[in-house]
Amino acid sequence: MLNSSGFADFQVPPVDVRILGFAGSASAGSELRLVCRAAGSHPPAEVSWWRGHNKFKQVTHAVSRAGMDCFGSE
Repeated sequence: MLNSSGFADFQVPPVDVRILGFAGSASAGSELRLVCRAAGSHPPAEVSWWRGHNKFKQVTHAVSRAGMDCFGSE
């Protein structure tokens, strides 16, 4: 697809997706911080977190300076 500047604009899925920060076990009522790293996509991947059929609303997103890494944490 050509963008408004006449250049090809490709959509590329992430080449690497990893869940970081979980080591060990968690107990009910405790806070747990997880990070999903989706690298290599264009445009940056949209990360969402779900528990069963419920989507988390309090999620933090960040994109690296290179624009190729997207982090989502809950």
